[in-house]
Amino acid sequence: MGRLAVRPRAMVLEGDQKVRKKMKTSTLINTEIVGGFTIRFYTAPEDLDPVGQFHDPKDVEDIREGRITWFSAVVEASKLGIVLATEYLGGCAYKDPADFVRESGGYYDDMCDTVIRRAREVLRQLNEKHVESDHRTGVAALATFNTLFNR
Repeated sequence: MGRLAVRPRAMVLEGDQKVRKKMKTSTLINTEIVGGFTIRFYTAPEDLDPVGQFHDPKDVEDIREGRITWFSAVVEASKLGIVLATEYLGGCAYKDPADFVRESGGYYDDMCDTVIRRAREVLRQLNEKHVESDHRTGVAALATFNTLFNR
């Protein structure tokens, strides 16, 4: 069963070079369609030292010996290849990172709910901006936008 050593930490992708560097070395673990969005789960290297994060020193030994994978979880929601929302969770320790996805009602499910909610909000905001800025073409432009993003 998976273990989490620390609380979730929020990271902002825009302008954060450390996060961008991490994503370049991330590994795609799972892709699925949920609520009309493509949901991708990646593992990224965890910068936090596991020493002092666990009650049992054997957990740190398992990480050091490669029996447990120590990573940051990254879940993103996209539509038409455009990433609309991303969520991060550091300090994840699992024998197999795919178990992070398999845990019913776990952190992965929460992260999916969050990125889907945020992605819908982004689309709602884009839709409002699109209608405001494209008042000359009106209905045709709105229909095109809705066809692309609200499937």
